[in-house]
Amino acid sequence: MVVLAEVPFSQWEEEETRYIRAARALGMDLVNATDGGEGGIGTKHSLESREKISKAKKGKPLSEEHKKNLSLARSGRIITRETKNKLCEAMKTRKRDLISGRFL
Repeated sequence: MVVLAEVPFSQWEEEETRYIRAARALGMDLVNATDGGEGGIGTKHSLESREKISKAKKGKPLSEEHKKNLSLARSGRIITRETKNKLCEAMKTRKRDLISGRFL
């Protein structure tokens, strides 16, 4: 990954659009589906939208291939002792359903 420019937050959309336009004009094979400037990573969904996505995904099992890909993506990551301690503390406050054992 290469940082092309650092701009004030208020100007990122314009800069992104300009760089994508320039790259396309040079014939670069981009994976961008749009001309840029409309959000992408970091775009916030409304609470209603997040709940709808959550409901659609709950209870659906992951395929073995998807599980394998998730495992591969996580392999090699180093988790610091500090992070492990934070995760441990966070898990202590979660409540489990006594019948299913799932977190609530």
